[in-house]
Amino acid sequence: MAVERHNRARKGDAFHSPTVAERDPSPSRLSFSFLSLTPSTTTLPPPTHPKKKETHDRKDIFFSQSEEGRFVPRALLVDLEPRVVAAALADPDVGRLFCAASQRYVSPGGGGAGNNWASGFSQGEQACEDLLEMLDRELGACDSLEGFSLAHSVAGGTGSGLGSFLLEAVADRYPKALLTTFSVFPNSHEASDVVVQPYNSVLALKRLALCADGAFGLDFF
Repeated sequence: MAVERHNRARKGDAFHSPTVAERDPSPSRLSFSFLSLTPSTTTLPPPTHPKKKETHDRKDIFFSQSEEGRFVPRALLVDLEPRVVAAALADPDVGRLFCAASQRYVSPGGGGAGNNWASGFSQGEQACEDLLEMLDRELGACDSLEGFSLAHSVAGGTGSGLGSFLLEAVADRYPKALLTTFSVFPNSHEASDVVVQPYNSVLALKRLALCADGAFGLDFF
């Protein structure tokens, strides 16, 4: 074979190049000789593929899991009149999320704040113990408290007055927690029937500036 002839071609320590007569013209044997002498040149490294980045789905940040395996939002629905909360719970999807009574608070009087910032703030002071107890109950299911998010309107009496009270109460009770708000402002392109909307907004803006770490203003046209 060609490999054997190549080995016999060595004389002592010197390498003797085979003559033309000693070479085998057979293509198959030439290729076999090449593969036998230099196998590393025909072995390709395995293809490498970039590793995919691992994604971590953290549902437990905004949801807790019940014993039945259902995800429950870490949120409270608070209002001074039952109309808005009842309308929200009438939606099948929302009602399924907030089915627990411990996540809803409606003022026992049910009269609302009458678009009055002072009335909403005063009723917040009266319901302070119940609201903070509900909040502490939700925090008991948290492993590590990071912050709070408040969604409210600054034009009406409940969103501005009760919202201002909750901002002060939460900031005072949990000073190290981050507090962000999503505040709905009055429509600037239409005149409202409630003439005290600017006053409610200005009074609520003071609490947003003093207590919130971040406020996102929303203006619906």
